[in-house]
Amino acid sequence: MYEFLSAITAVAALIIAVRQYREQMYDKRVRQLQSLYKSSKAGRNYFHKVAKDYYQNQYGKRTDVSVEHLIFRPEWMPEQPVPLRDVELSLLEEPWRRSGNPHPRFLPTPREGYAENVRIHCAANLMNLPLFGLHEIRVQNGGVQMTLREGCYFDFFDTCEVLAAEMARDADRYILRQKDFRRPAPLKMRESLNRRGGLLQMDNRFVGIGINLFTVLDNVIGENGEKGAYFLLHRRSQNVAEGTGSFHVVPAGSFQPDELRINGHVEAGALHECIAREFQEELLGIEEFAGDPAQTGKLANAAFFKPTFLGVGLDPMNTKAEVLGYLALDMDDPKAASLFGGGELTRINRYFSGTYEGTVELVALTGANLHKYELHEQSTPAFRQILRILQRTRPRNARADTASGEYS
Repeated sequence: MYEFLSAITAVAALIIAVRQYREQMYDKRVRQLQSLYKSSKAGRNYFHKVAKDYYQNQYGKRTDVSVEHLIFRPEWMPEQPVPLRDVELSLLEEPWRRSGNPHPRFLPTPREGYAENVRIHCAANLMNLPLFGLHEIRVQNGGVQMTLREGCYFDFFDTCEVLAAEMARDADRYILRQKDFRRPAPLKMRESLNRRGGLLQMDNRFVGIGINLFTVLDNVIGENGEKGAYFLLHRRSQNVAEGTGSFHVVPAGSFQPDELRINGHVEAGALHECIAREFQEELLGIEEFAGDPAQTGKLANAAFFKPTFLGVGLDPMNTKAEVLGYLALDMDDPKAASLFGGGELTRINRYFSGTYEGTVELVALTGANLHKYELHEQSTPAFRQILRILQRTRPRNARADTASGEYS
């Protein structure tokens, strides 16, 4: 009897020990995830450099791939800007299958995926809204064609943004690996992506699409009555899920499905309509998702609202697709100036106020400032890539002092 009780006691003790061990490991993974998520936001610029180095090592000798601030095929950047309204869009019949999303073991509950773990354990303000993912892009004969597929924001987080967390965990080990190839290879999720077609093959993950519009206000009346051109700079707050604490263009946002889908097709001009909605939300004070579609349509169809498509690139950090655009608004046009309460610099500055996502300020459009913010470590990769493009080809509709080489 004594031996039987001793055996029962030993089994019970083992069960308790195993349960305690599992709880300890679970708590450890929770703390690790919180640290990784915090690091991937706070140290994003450093991790972007490491990720860019990773892809430079992979693509550096290839002529069909460019690794700059973003990664792209040269043909993804049109020689001449294309009206954003004219970008042709098609939609795959089959949406993204979430069952194929990765479940990395460093998560507290891997079966839930990265997004759900971050939402629960890191108190991240994530909403699993519908999202368009990029499947293919073609730029030819002066036109742009993009093939999309439908999914959700969590699909992007689970297949792309999770790479940022892995980079936050393994960046230092990757750097050491570059110095000593006897070390085990880190960044296993990126290596797995390479085995499934690589970064430029966009059917191996759900490639969320960001739209980034570099906005210029021309003929702004300064304090001394002189006229000049300024671009809008967004200082993003700590509240946003992506690009925390960074400098960015404004407006910028994710390309999400809405009423622009009809019978499984995406209407022409959907990108144009989407950025008009973002323009209202970020610059005109319209609450997110609460704007009047009629007012959005009115802005999108306004004669002065003519954004252009500059190209598409992939962010090395999370492999997201970034659509790059440019918009010039002439403050001599009363209708354009009315968006900001007038065309005077002081009035426009007073118009902007801080929001949940950050603050907006006007920066003089000069060659020196374009160069400054391209090199600034707080600028997002998409912002930097736009600035590089604009320094190669002067912006249309912005007046330039050809003698000094600076924009006026």
